[in-house]
Amino acid sequence: MASRNTLNSNFGNSAVRENAFAEIENGLSALRNVTSIREILAIEGYAARTYFQVWRGLELQWKGERQNPMPPMWQVFDQRSSLLTGKNSENWKASHPINAMLNYAYAVLEAETRIRIISEGYDPRIGILHIGRKREKQDSFVFDLMEPLRPAVDGAILSFVRGQAFSARDFVLREDGVCRLNPQLARAVASAVDRRLRVQVGQPVGS
Repeated sequence: MASRNTLNSNFGNSAVRENAFAEIENGLSALRNVTSIREILAIEGYAARTYFQVWRGLELQWKGERQNPMPPMWQVFDQRSSLLTGKNSENWKASHPINAMLNYAYAVLEAETRIRIISEGYDPRIGILHIGRKREKQDSFVFDLMEPLRPAVDGAILSFVRGQAFSARDFVLREDGVCRLNPQLARAVASAVDRRLRVQVGQPVGS
């Protein structure tokens, strides 16, 4: 339901948003009858696709375009998966600034979750849902505990994006087409995510 709340707080009423709400409800209902983790992950994956479809058309505000032109495809967000990962699309190797910010924000969430797990005496490698999944297999418990907080991170990025005018210099476009954040923007994104997570878990901001 956190994903629904993020959509409801950040996007106006539309057919695509209502469809995402319906798919989230369908997924929650389907969870009552699952018999394997594979089925749970399939439901999660489909819900995530419909969730990010609501983001399509999200625009970035730009400044200094004459001095620092940006690729035309950066103007509007189209999809969560990268255009650079081939037939089986993945989210890594971001090809759009919003995806680059999301990837960095999730990395911040991952680091903070890992620190919290270890500080409380748990083994980050012993998880349930993400065990055996590619890079998550080493620290599956970290990725398990990250999931409920991803919508809060998404909300932080949506607020950040809508409150900023960006320059092409805020991003680094590698020779292979991968979009990354420059150090100053990365710090600003990390700060926005940290503030949102502290509110989410009930810690005073600045503690």
